[in-house]
Amino acid sequence: MAIYATSVYSFAILVGEKSKLKTKIFVTATAGTYQHYAPLFVYCMNKAYPEYEIIVGCEGYLDKMTLKAIAQLKNRKGVLFVENFFDGIPLKESTANLLRFLYEPKDPCALFTTDIDMLYFDIEIDVIQWHQSMANEMDAPYYTHHGATKHPNRFPGKSWHGEYERLLGGAAWFSPEWYDRTRSSRYKYLGLANTGAVGIYREEDEVILCRICKEAGLWINPNKIYPAKFRGLHLGDFRNDMEHRWKNREKMVDKLTDDNCMRFLDMHTSDETWGKLMEIVGEDPVIAEVFGNVKIHLEERLKGVSL
Repeated sequence: MAIYATSVYSFAILVGEKSKLKTKIFVTATAGTYQHYAPLFVYCMNKAYPEYEIIVGCEGYLDKMTLKAIAQLKNRKGVLFVENFFDGIPLKESTANLLRFLYEPKDPCALFTTDIDMLYFDIEIDVIQWHQSMANEMDAPYYTHHGATKHPNRFPGKSWHGEYERLLGGAAWFSPEWYDRTRSSRYKYLGLANTGAVGIYREEDEVILCRICKEAGLWINPNKIYPAKFRGLHLGDFRNDMEHRWKNREKMVDKLTDDNCMRFLDMHTSDETWGKLMEIVGEDPVIAEVFGNVKIHLEERLKGVSL
């Protein structure tokens, strides 16, 4: 399937298209900067995992910058950008992320969801297959890790326990069985999303993911440690408001491995297509700022290296 943009209003219509792929990668992108991240995400993910179909659900229509960047990906197969994906649902702080879990494929298939500002690299392990194997090992119809239980504090006097317990949405694998068993809960929260009653604070999407799994009587993974090598490079860690992360070497080691630093460095300095994409989306001031911070971090971390 070649890349194209289309106006559709139902995820069921989108993924009902026939595909030989057993698992599809699904991400969402709001307008503006997060839409501009999409070509970077798609390029890296498709390069690392060309056998998987990638679906990007977008807010509104693709803007000129995104369309110009997508044109650089014309030879990439199995990629679909869907315009107007949110179809009038009011977007609060975490609604776009929440919708990754609420819709379901029309034809049975597994989905791997992650963040649009993640850069994945080709490593010795298929990260998506690893999630599926862990689900099989745990005899569960899905797999993701437990969220933090202490910080950050989004609501005074409460912590990430009980009704606010959360499961990570930035790297999660869901089987067709998961969609069957969680249907009533997902539809309930989709109704609330339509009224703007949920998705109000950051990470609420992960809280609701945990509630959905609990309401379906599913196993909840207590493990909070996600292998750093599977994360690739999370551009969200390098925003200016995340200085407490990217300026903290000890903290970043748990999020970004030296090997993935080198993989990014190799791509950033020698990959022609990547260079063309960066020329285009680098005009977004937020993205320029983020990659400036990546440069500072890597030059400090990998002594003698210059970007």
